[in-house]
Amino acid sequence: MKELENKRGEFGEVEKANIKAQKQYFEQIRKRFDYADTAQWIAEDKNQTDLIFITEKFSEWYAKATDKPEMLKLLNQMLEALFRVQSYINHIETVSKHSVALYNTESKANEKLLSEKKLLEYEIINLTAKHQKELESAKKEIEFITSNNGKS
Repeated sequence: MKELENKRGEFGEVEKANIKAQKQYFEQIRKRFDYADTAQWIAEDKNQTDLIFITEKFSEWYAKATDKPEMLKLLNQMLEALFRVQSYINHIETVSKHSVALYNTESKANEKLLSEKKLLEYEIINLTAKHQKELESAKKEIEFITSNNGKS
């Protein structure tokens, strides 16, 4: 019984160390995530600011090129290319946001599974201890019966 208590104590210490390490790991992940989230917002803001700037420049160039058909054609082609690039950027932003949402969902599911795993490990320890105790009791009972049969 003393050995079982010692093992439980050792397991408890290991468990505390594991929890501390997991906490530090999740804190590091959170810092990286916060950085990535902030970087994403800055990039989106910069993208919008740049798009506004380019749109204003196109307006100026159109105003100056009203009597130059070749220049208007070139500006139209450039504007079409710009819209394609903007569409691609929007797609990447959407995929990025979806990936972050998926990561958060999977991370929470992983935490839940780790918690359930620890509970099952404790249950195994308790069942093992219970069965060990029952085995010791059965051995003593067998010894008692054997010793009493020898006396009769």
